[in-house]
Amino acid sequence: MKPGRTIAKATFFDRISERAHVSEDSLKQCIVEIRQALGDTERTLIETVPRKGYRLNATPIEDSKPGRWTIASATSILLVACVLAYLFVIFSERTRQVVAVLPFQDISQAEHHGLLGEPVSDGILAYLARYPELTVIARGSSFRFREPDRDMREIGALLDADYLVEGSLQFDGDRVTVISSLVDVEAKAQVWSDRIEMDLGDLFVAIAEIGRRIAYQVEGALPDVQVANAELCHADALLLSLKARNMALGGLS
Repeated sequence: MKPGRTIAKATFFDRISERAHVSEDSLKQCIVEIRQALGDTERTLIETVPRKGYRLNATPIEDSKPGRWTIASATSILLVACVLAYLFVIFSERTRQVVAVLPFQDISQAEHHGLLGEPVSDGILAYLARYPELTVIARGSSFRFREPDRDMREIGALLDADYLVEGSLQFDGDRVTVISSLVDVEAKAQVWSDRIEMDLGDLFVAIAEIGRRIAYQVEGALPDVQVANAELCHADALLLSLKARNMALGGLS
């Protein structure tokens, strides 16, 4: 890093594999630690250039004693060491597992078909997204894959996901049966599957439980998260709200 030259953040991230899921927070933390080590409390030695990157403002210091490092050279070495350590962590392990929830297949009879598929998938996705330990692919990307015969590895590669959540549901007008599975994309193997049958009024509670079990399979014991609307619902009210939702979505399509 040469004094006076602005280094764009993209320059750092260009050295990172495209498959690495990491925010800018780690890079910012590196800069913070360097500033602390140098006592750069005013952030003048390593300057943040808004919307661009960072600039080293140190100038070489003439010194008659050979072997003594200047501030500029010491800063450069520290910065390089920090970036190398940052890249090593990224390449050696992913900081968070990436999960994509696919739309569940609705195998209900015609009169009930299409009512619960997306609400169940949406609910599981929203629950998993509450865990900061997980990175959850947005529904706009994962819900594109609706075909019943789906190549899990291909979808995982397209979404850059470690795990895929898929499943099916059946609604008979009173009770709902949800079968959910967790697929390890790299291993191309189903690592977990479960079946839950419940009354329609218990649907939100069941969705939260499915999400909790998936999170446990992906990351082990995670603290329970607070879930809105996880209380018991009156079946008739829930059914009306789901029908209204589907009618509204149909009108927008």
